[in-house]
Parts: sequence; C-alpha cells; structure tokens
Amino acid sequence: MSLPTQQLSQTSRTKRHENFCTCFCAQVEKNASSGNQLNSSYVEQASKLFLQLEDDTRWKNLSAFLINKSNSDRGELFNRFSNNWFTALDDIGVEHKELHLMRMLRLIMDVFEVEVLDADPIVGLHSLFVKQFKKLEITNIQSLCMYVLEQLLQGKSLPNRWIGLSSTMLQEVAKIDSCNFMYKAKHCSGSEFSHHFLLQCFNDVVASDSISILATLVKECGMQDVIFEFVTESLKVAVLEHSLCIKLVVLLSEIPNELAEQVCEFLLQEVNFSLSDLVPICALLHTSLLSNAVVSRTVFNIVKRERNLITTRVFPLLCLLCLTNTPRFHANALIEIKQNIVKLWKNSNKIKESAWVRIAVGKYDMTIMQENLEKIIDSVTKNQAWNSVLGSALQDLSLSLLTEKNSTIVKIKDGRVDDDSGLFALGKRLLIAIADSYQGDLGELLDQIFLSISKVPSSGSALYLIDVVVDIVMQHTIQVLNSWKSLRHLVDTICSLKDDVGVTLVRALLPIIIQRTELVSAIVSRMKKYVLCETTVATALPILLLLLRSSTVRAAVRSDQFSQSFATFSTQALTSMGVSTTGKTEVALEITSILSRTLSQAAETRLILYRYELQLLSSHLMSLPAISRDSYVESTKNSTILLEPLPHLIQAVSILTRLSIHASRNCSTQIVDRRDMQVARAVADVEKIVAFVLDRDIHDLEIDKLSDFSPSCAGRANLKFSYMLLSLYDVLVEHLWHVGNVLVDVEAAEKICGILRRKEELAEVLKEKLAKRKEGKAGKVSTSSPVLIQVGTVVSIMSAFIENKFASEIECNERCMRLLHSGMFSWVMEWSEQVSSRLNNYSPQPSLLLVTEFARLNLLLGCLNEKLSHGDDIFLWDGKCTQAMNAFAATVGYIVSKYENRRYAAIETLWRSVCNDAAHAEVTGSVACAFLIRFLIGSHLPKIFETYEDYAERKLCSEFTHQAISCLEASHEKVVLKEVWHILTFAARRASCKSQYIDLLMLASVQIIDLLKGNDVATQLESVCGESTELSADMVTDSCIASFADIRLVIEIISQPISQADLNASITKTLEFGKHLAEIVKILLPVYVEYAMLKDRICELLTALYSSLNSIVKLLLVQQKIVDVKQWSSVTALANLSRGSVLKIMEAADANVGTLSPLEESNLKQIRKYAKSLKDENLYVSYVRARELYQANLLLLCAALGDERLDVQVKMNSIGVRDFRIDADKLLQKMAKMEENEENEEPEESTPPKRKK
Repeated sequence: MSLPTQQLSQTSRTKRHENFCTCFCAQVEKNASSGNQLNSSYVEQASKLFLQLEDDTRWKNLSAFLINKSNSDRGELFNRFSNNWFTALDDIGVEHKELHLMRMLRLIMDVFEVEVLDADPIVGLHSLFVKQFKKLEITNIQSLCMYVLEQLLQGKSLPNRWIGLSSTMLQEVAKIDSCNFMYKAKHCSGSEFSHHFLLQCFNDVVASDSISILATLVKECGMQDVIFEFVTESLKVAVLEHSLCIKLVVLLSEIPNELAEQVCEFLLQEVNFSLSDLVPICALLHTSLLSNAVVSRTVFNIVKRERNLITTRVFPLLCLLCLTNTPRFHANALIEIKQNIVKLWKNSNKIKESAWVRIAVGKYDMTIMQENLEKIIDSVTKNQAWNSVLGSALQDLSLSLLTEKNSTIVKIKDGRVDDDSGLFALGKRLLIAIADSYQGDLGELLDQIFLSISKVPSSGSALYLIDVVVDIVMQHTIQVLNSWKSLRHLVDTICSLKDDVGVTLVRALLPIIIQRTELVSAIVSRMKKYVLCETTVATALPILLLLLRSSTVRAAVRSDQFSQSFATFSTQALTSMGVSTTGKTEVALEITSILSRTLSQAAETRLILYRYELQLLSSHLMSLPAISRDSYVESTKNSTILLEPLPHLIQAVSILTRLSIHASRNCSTQIVDRRDMQVARAVADVEKIVAFVLDRDIHDLEIDKLSDFSPSCAGRANLKFSYMLLSLYDVLVEHLWHVGNVLVDVEAAEKICGILRRKEELAEVLKEKLAKRKEGKAGKVSTSSPVLIQVGTVVSIMSAFIENKFASEIECNERCMRLLHSGMFSWVMEWSEQVSSRLNNYSPQPSLLLVTEFARLNLLLGCLNEKLSHGDDIFLWDGKCTQAMNAFAATVGYIVSKYENRRYAAIETLWRSVCNDAAHAEVTGSVACAFLIRFLIGSHLPKIFETYEDYAERKLCSEFTHQAISCLEASHEKVVLKEVWHILTFAARRASCKSQYIDLLMLASVQIIDLLKGNDVATQLESVCGESTELSADMVTDSCIASFADIRLVIEIISQPISQADLNASITKTLEFGKHLAEIVKILLPVYVEYAMLKDRICELLTALYSSLNSIVKLLLVQQKIVDVKQWSSVTALANLSRGSVLKIMEAADANVGTLSPLEESNLKQIRKYAKSLKDENLYVSYVRARELYQANLLLLCAALGDERLDVQVKMNSIGVRDFRIDADKLLQKMAKMEENEENEEPEESTPPKRKK
C-alpha cells in the first residue's frame, strides 16, 4: 500500500492510484473486522500514508484520480475510500488530523460536482459528510463555508446534489446556538452567521449562473428573507452597477410579486448601459420572461402603464422586444410597441409644423425613440448575440410596420420607393438590418416576406416589401442564390397575389431567377398552365415576357428615354452583381411558343400580349378578318364585348416598327429602311388597313345616322364598334405621322386628312345619337378613347406646327405642311389636353425631358409667345389656347408631384422659354419658379382679363375663364390673399406662435367686425378691406382651428407624462395659449350671430374650441385619480378661462348657433337641400356633442375636486346640466309624496259623459 511516484507515466500512475485505494480500503476494513485491537503494522503503514499525503502535490494527484474515477465508476470507489478514510483517521492518532479531515470534506463536495453518480454513493457520501461536519470546530466550519463561496465565485455550473449538500451544511450551521462564530470581527450565532454569509455571497458573486444557484441554495435552506433583504437594499443604491443589475434580473423569479414589481420599475427607470452591456442583461431577462408568467405580466403591465419609458429609454424598449419574443405575450407586446411607434410617427410630422407644440410638450422629444431604434438596429447588425435574445421580434415588428394600413400614397423615385416615407422607411430599415445579421441561408426570412406580401391589404404595402426584396437581392446576392428553394415555393402561388404585385415581385427577383435554371424551368412550366386561366393570365403573361426579355441579349438604352420602372435592375447593376446578360435561346424559344398559343385566347389576353414583338403581331394582323361590326363585336342580351382590340394591335405594331427602325440606326422616323423585310411587311400590313379605312365611309360600315344606337343588342354593338373605329382612326394618324413620309409626300398627308374626316363624320353621328338617348334608360357611356396616343407623338406634331422643328434631313413640303396644319392641329390639341390629364396611365412613364418639352410647347401656344412660327392665325380667344393652357397646368402639376427632387430643372426650362430678359434667363431653383409664377399671374393673367373685357360673347368668355383658371392652377395660387394667409399661418406655427402672431389675428378680427358694422377703420391691415372681409374672416378662422388642433395634439402627447410637474407646466402653457384663442373666437362670433356669414366655419371653430377644452378637462379627470391636482396652477388657469371668455362665448352661441332658418334654403333645389341637410346634421351634431361633453366633464371635475370655481352654469340654458341617470332615493321620495297627495285629495263626483246627438 504505497502512493505512485511522479516518474511514472499517466497510465501507470492511474493504475497505481487505483491499487493504492483498493489496498487502503482492504487494510482498513480488515483491521475493523478484527475488533478493537489495532495491528501495529497497519498503524505504521497508515501513519506513513497520512504523512505522505500532507504533501500538496500528492494530495492533488490523488484528488484528481478520485474525481476522474468517480466519472467512470459513478462514485463507487470514492464512496468506499472516503468511509475508510474517516475510519482510519478515527482509529489512528494522526498529527494533522484536521487537515486530512477538511481535505476529504472538500473532496466530497468536489466529487458531488461530477455529472453522473449512482444513488447509493450519493446517499452514503451525503450522510458521511453530515456526520463528519458535525464534529468540526467553528473555525473549520467557517472555512468550509468560505470554500462554498469560492466555488460560487468560479461561476461554473453546479448540480443539484451539490446545492443540496451545501444547503444541509448551512442548515447545520444555523442550528448551532453558540456565539463563537466571527463575522467582521463580531461574535454571532450560527443562524446569524448563515444569514450574513449568504448576504456576503450575494454581494460577492457576479456570474449569473452562480446567482441562480445561490438563490436555489437559499430557498432550500429556508432563508428567503436573505433574498428579500438583498433586493430591498439594492433598490436603495444611488448608482446602479452592471453586476447588480444582472443579480436583480436573475432574482426576479425568486421574490414576491409586489417586490418583483418594484424591481421591474427600478430597472426600467435606472438601467442606462451601452447596448453591448445590455446583451447579457436582456438574455437573462428573456429567460425569466419565458419561464415565469408573473414576471412577464409584471413587465408588460409596467411598460403599458408608463409608455413614455418606451419612447425615451433603450432598456424598456428592449424589454418589450424580449416580450415579443415570448409565446405568451408575443401578440400583445407586438401590438403595444407598434402602437407606440405608429403614434410617435403620426405626431412627429405634426410637431415639426409647430414650434409652440414643441415648447408646450417640454421634455418629450420625438426623436429619441428613432435614435434608440437606430442604435438597436446597428447593434443587432454587429453583434450576433442579439439573435437569441430578440429572436424574430424585430422581424415581426418590421413586417408589421410595413403592412400597416395607411392611406399614404407610395412615392416611386428612380425605380425605388422614396426613402422619406416615414413609418414604412423604419420598417424597411429594420428588415434590411435583420438580413444583414443573417450569416447563412436567408430562406426563412424570404419566406416570411413572401407570406406578408400575400396577406397585405393594399398594394402600396406590398411595394414597400418588394422594395426590401430589391435591397436584399442587391446586397446579399449569393445568400439569396443559396436560398433559391424558397423562391421555388413562391412560383406555385405567384399568380394568386393581388393586382400586379406578382409581376413586380418576379421583376425584383429576376437577377436570381435567371441564374437558376431550376427556377426558370419551374416558372415556364407553371405559367404554361396559368396563361390558359382567365383569372391568372394577367399575371402569367407579363412574367413570361419578363423571362423572355431576360433570355435575350440586352442592348444599351439611353437613360433619359424612359423613367425607370419600379423594382427593375439596369444592365450596369446586373453586371456589378455578377449576373450574366447574355441570352438563353432554349428558354426564349419555349416562351415564344407559349405566347404564340395565347393569340387564340380572349381579347383581354391578346391585349396584354400586344406589347410583345413585331413578328408575332404582324403575323396575327394578317390573319384578322375585314373590319366590320359582326367580325369585331359580339352583342348579347346581357353583354357587349369586343372580339379583337384592333387599335391596340395596330399601335403595338407601329411602335415596334419604329423601334426596329431606330435599332437599324436610321436617323429619322420619317424614312423607312425597306431593306428590313420584317419592317416592310409590317408597314405594308398597316397600309392595307389605311386603304380600307379611306375606302369605307360610315355608310359602308353601317354606322350612319340611320343605324340603331339604342340600348338594344344591335344598338350597343354599333356603339361599341363606333368607339373602336374612333380609336382606330387615332392610331392610324399616329402611325402615318411617324412612318408615312407625310412631311414630304402630299399623298401621305392627304391620307391623314382623309382619316381625320372619317373620324369627324363618325363623331358627329355619335354626338347626335347620344344626345337623343334618355339618360335614365341608357346610362352614361364613356366616349373617351381606350388607346393613348404617345406623348412623343404629340410633342413631335406640336413642335412641327408651332416651331417648325423637324429632323435635319427632312425638307418639309409647304403644301404638305398646310394640309397637315389645317387638318391635324385641332386633333393634336384635343389629344394634348387628354394626354396631360392621363400622364399617370402611361406604362412605361414618359421621361422628365419629354414631359417638360410637352409643357413648354403648350405654354408657348397658350401664351401666344412671340417664338411661335405660326402664331399669326391664332388668337387668344381660340379654343386651342385654352386647351394648351389646360394641358400646361395639368402637366406642371404632374411634374411637381412626380419629380419632387428634379422639378426645378423642368421649371427652369419653362421659365427660359417665355423669358425675354437676358438678365433673368439664367436664374435657377426656386427663383425660376417665382419668376414663372410672376409671369403667369402678373403678365399673362392681366392680358387675359383685358381681352376678356373686349369680347362679351358667351363662348369667348368661357374660353377666357378656363384660361385664367388654368393659369392660376399652374401657378399653384388659387387666390393670392388666401395663399398669403396660409403662408403666414404656416410660418407662425413653425415658430413659437408668440404675441406678434396672436396680435395679428386679434387685429384682423377687430378690423373685420368694424368693417361689418360700417365703422370708419384706420387702415391697419391693407389686405382686410371691404371686398375681402369674408375671405379674411375665413382665413382667421382657419388659423384658429389649426391652433386648436395643436392644443389637442399637445394634450394627446402629454397624456403619458415623464413627471407630474412637467404635466402641470404643459397644461398651464396650453391654457394660456387657449385663452388668447378664445378671445379671438369671442370677437369673431358676431360674424355668425349678427351677420349670418360663414356659419359652417364659425360652427367648426366653436367645435374646435370645445373639443380642445374638453381634452384638457378629461386629462385632469384622469390625473386626479392618481395624484391630488387641487393645488395645480393649471386648475386655476382652467377655472379662470371657463368663467371668462368661454362662458361669454357659450351664452352668445347657445341661443343662436345650430338654428336653421327656412328662408335660407328656399332657393335651393331638392338635391342640394338634401345634401346641405346632411352636411348641417354632421356639423351641428358634432358641435352640440362637443359643447355638452365639455360642460358635463367640467362639472364632473368640479365634483371630484370640490372646486366651486369650475361650477359653470349658462343662464337660461340646460345644455351640459342634463343627467339621465336614475337616482333611486329621489325616485322613492317623489313617489311617496305623490301617494300622500292622492290620500289628501277628496274624490270628485264623476259626471256621466254626454251622449252625442
């Protein structure tokens, strides 16, 4: 029985250790079986052994062997060895007995950390440990307790058996009553020492796992008061440290609900660490939220109750996101955080409009939450540890924001959604950050996006999601390629998406699809079936055309020819992404065969296809029957349909013909290259139709004045056929202008004039026939052409007629020009007006250069500028000038709304076209805009008015009126004075609404009333005069209503205050501002009461006043349930305002506002009377409701506070005092009184009724 030496190998040493332990146990057991007699040899060997094991190295080696052996034999050998160890120590007098005793006890605790132990060794070792522990001295007990603390400080995971052993030890310590324990140089009993020791453990231990183990240890000891004391003392710290925060989060599940709520409130208000330090805290909190429903409910209730914490601090926002990542509170937490963000963004734009709102709100900063979210996004992108904490919370939040129902129109700019789109931009930013945080496959994220696209209520939200897909495809091309199986699942449902969402989504994913032959094959196979279904063909055909386009070699296209379509990738972008732009012949041939079969389908399907290619369309054009009503229109009892959209087909052939000419680098569209046989064949096919149209008049086509145009089957067929012919004439004129050599060939020019004469004849017939039809029976029939003439065509014709601009190679024939000018000018101006009103209907959208040129030509013609080449035969009262000004106004509005950032370039071009002063010709930006407005209002508008006075004919007056209106619409100035007031109100609300603004409104109000009274007024405001009195009153009312809206916004925002003092200050500022506004309302009230003007507007103003005051009263009613508001300065301000100006307004308005006079509506028609009655009903019901709510809530506040100053009563009026609740006591008293009266009254003799004669 000897210990191994250090010179042996590890294997040999292990065997020697095992032999030693076995021999030692055998010797001790043999000696124990011999009775009380000790063998001298055994004593000598055991003493020598204990002497050797006093060496630290030998003991460490033996301990390591025993721990490793316990892992393999589940503690069997160590259980036997430890029992014999303590037996030998008891039998033999060892010099350092305490040393060997303490070492073995520590070793037992170490062995209890072994992962797998059998039950028998555990029970045996546990009882042995307790037995030996009871023999220890106080100092050794304290030493063993400190060993427990050392184990906890290491931060390693400890099994339950170790915790049970430690708890038993501490329980034994607590049973010792002697005050021999020492803690911080003071004597204490065992229970006191255990209490202090565990508190010290909580203070010293840092690791979260050790804190959790320590909490379990304390609970098993039955000393939970230690946890409560530690937590209570921690809540009193002045500065919260990171380690203490972790401890409190871990202990949330171990403390009572009331204390847990205090801890949660403390953490939500005090935690202010960096996001990197918040990762472990949030991870622990997320674990607690998952495991403990009480903690989840507590955190959620606090965050919901104090919503300002979410908008101003990072940690509460993270807590709510952690709740979103739990199954129990996923939906509620997601709704809560979404509501806060939506409300925040909803109010943020309004707050930017008013500096006074920002001042009144105080510390509540709307930008804080945005900054916090941005910090979280950046941290999630950089630190992968957030993925386990937040999980899909940010993803669900971003998808929820992107699919939010909103009436905002999606702005498309340069092929992408405008980034300045508020709430949706935030959702997009979140989702892209989540994609950036993914290390591997993006399939799961793409599946969620595709699922959201299929569920969105509006196509606008779908566009935002698709815009995110575009960014993901551009930034993570390889990862999306690896996730192509998700796109494979999308193929099966792509045609079930709403509107053109499916086509747009495929366009966004096209760079990925064309690189995966599996996806291309799947799409072609699936679309082959979908093109045969009426409900899916509108999606399937464009998708096939997209694949066909991607399967052909891309050619370079000028960037200014067309506006970029949404979710498209340019050739340069595809090249930078590593996507090949070479063609795939096999795919193109298969798609072509599918598209060829669609020519035998319905007209709607073929209409989609007519934007395809020249060869197919030309072949199909030749197969069509001759033009007749029976061949192209089918009419039944219930419906009338067009069998073949011939005008669309011819326009498509014409456009593709011109593109083919340009592709062959022919400089002019007026000359056709006959070497291109396909182009020549298409031109010849269209020429046959031109010849047919010129050869057949309306009599030959059986649609003359003798034809039937009634609502019968034949009449509806004739009407449908006539509309098709009108569109056919238009597209044939367009085609001949481009490819018919009409500027040099007199015969070609005569063809255009002949076609226009055919159209004029048919239009006259339709005008006469439709005028005779009864509107009630026939209904309204649209006479507008379903085909849109290209903007470039209109620009080309107008440029030729107005400025004599042609291609440099063309020598224009004067005779041709005269023929075209006399026949086409009216036609092109009609189309100019139609094109300007339907610019949004073009696909693709015309470029900004083309639209600007279109507006410039209309401006020159509308103003009869001296730059016109043929302006001598046109006069200002000509209808062409009116049409030109209408087109100019509509086009300018389109440019301003469509090209927000590039609109100034167009405005500069328009200004230079009419500028005669070289000094001002080069101005840019807003200066050019101002000069153009000054030209339209200051120069051209007076010119219209002067000419208007010279010509009193009704038709000419109408032309001048339309021109003036269009001029004002183009200038965006309906009434100059009104716009000045709007600018003034806007500027004042952007500022702080100081006394100058209030003084201006007050001065204008007083001057308005003086003018109405007929008093002599010293001109203080030149804009407020006799002619503009009503308009000025309307503008002052608008300003006051906008300011009352600001008051309600402030009350809405401060309803969740940071502190009660801030709330009181904000309400006081609001009431001070409202006091000034009430004075203005009191001054303006006679406009309604005495002069019966602006009744609707004054009623709206009073409604705004009462609604604003009611919102303040309701807020105070809510706050008085929480705190005592009797001494608040805002209550005093409310009482003064209620008894001051507002009371006088109520006394004057109650008897007058809302009453209708029958004489006011005597001259109105029945329909207008009905519409006005509905409007008045809504208006006055809202007014009365706001009035009653204000006074009723004011009386409730008066009763709640016991403040008689708020008891406001209006003389001779019961509004606001009526109470429909039943008081049982009063009812009983009244009934008893009625019974007494009945008993006291004597019964009267009844007289028999008189008989009728």
